[in-house]
Amino acid sequence: MRKNKETEELEIKTPNGIKQEWKVLVVLAVFIAILESAARILAPGLDSASEHIFEIPSIVDTMQEVEAEKKILVFGNSLIKHGVEMEQLKKAVGGDPSVFITKVSPVGTTVVDWTYLYKRYFENKDTHPNVIFVGFVRHHVADPAQAYPIRNRRLGRHFLAQEDQWQFWENELPDLHDRVQTSISHYSALFGDQPEHQYWLYREIIPHYGNGLGLNKEWVEQWQEDRADKAKKEKTVKSEGEAVTFHRVERFLNLMQQHQVKVYFIPMPQPEFYELDSKLSETVTRHGGVWLDARNVCLGEDQYSDGYHLGEKGKPVFTDWLAEEIKAELKAHY
Repeated sequence: MRKNKETEELEIKTPNGIKQEWKVLVVLAVFIAILESAARILAPGLDSASEHIFEIPSIVDTMQEVEAEKKILVFGNSLIKHGVEMEQLKKAVGGDPSVFITKVSPVGTTVVDWTYLYKRYFENKDTHPNVIFVGFVRHHVADPAQAYPIRNRRLGRHFLAQEDQWQFWENELPDLHDRVQTSISHYSALFGDQPEHQYWLYREIIPHYGNGLGLNKEWVEQWQEDRADKAKKEKTVKSEGEAVTFHRVERFLNLMQQHQVKVYFIPMPQPEFYELDSKLSETVTRHGGVWLDARNVCLGEDQYSDGYHLGEKGKPVFTDWLAEEIKAELKAHY
C-alpha cells in the first residue's frame, strides 16, 4: 500500500520534532536550575526576617556547645523580636556565666511554625533549653477558625523537616493543593521563598520601595489582624454550640513535655488591655505550661512604634519585666 505524501512528511519530521522538544526541555531545566541556585544564594540576605531564619541553626549550635547549667530561650515572632532587648535582658538577669539566654523570633509566625521549627532545629539536634518564654497574642495560638493564616511556603521551606511532613498535613492541611505546595517548598528555594524574592526584586527596581518595605513589611499583616481582633474586643466569636479549642497549643506543649522543657506562655502587651478565652490559660496549665500574663505591662499608644509592636519607650519596660520573671524562675528552681 502506497503511503501518501503527508504520511511520509510526518514520518520524516517527527524524529526531528522530538529532538527539538528535548532541546527545549533541557534548556528549560538548565534555566530553572540556574534560577534555583540563584534563589538559594540570595535567600539569606533578602531581608532581616530571612537573615534571622538562617541564623537559627547557629543559635541552636551555640546552645548545644555552651557549658551553661541553665539554658533559657525567648521564643515567638515580631512581638518578641521588637519587644525584647537581649543585651539589656542579659545584664538585668545578672550576667551569670552559668545562665545562657538566647532569642528565636522569626516574624509572622504562629504556634504551628514554632512547633515544627522546634522539632527541626532543636529536637533533631537533641538540644533543648531548660525553660522557654513564649510571647503571643490570641490569633498566634488559636485553632484554625480564628488563627493567623499559616504561610505554607515559608513553613515548608524553613521550619518543616522532611520526616514531619505527614504529621503536619494530618494536623493542619486537609487540602491537597496546600500539601503539594508545602512539599515543593521544602525542596525549592525558588518556590518556597518566592514572596521574599519578589520583595527583593521590587526593592531593586522601584524607587524608595525598600524604605517603605522596611517600615511596613514585618508588621502590616499582624497589625491588620490585631485591629480586626480589637474591633471585636478580642472576644472569642463562635457559632452556637461550637466549642473553642486550642489543639495547636496542646501539641506544642506536649512536644515540650517530651523533652522536659518548662514553658511560660506570655500574652504580650498591647496599647489597650484585651480579653482572652479562659480555655486558653486552662489548656496551658493543664498541659504543664505556666501562664504569665503581661497584658498590663505596657498600656498606652506611646509605648508602641506602630500600635502593635513595642517601641523605644515600651521595649525596655517589657524587657525589665521579663528579666524579673526570669530571675524569679532561676531563684525558685536552680
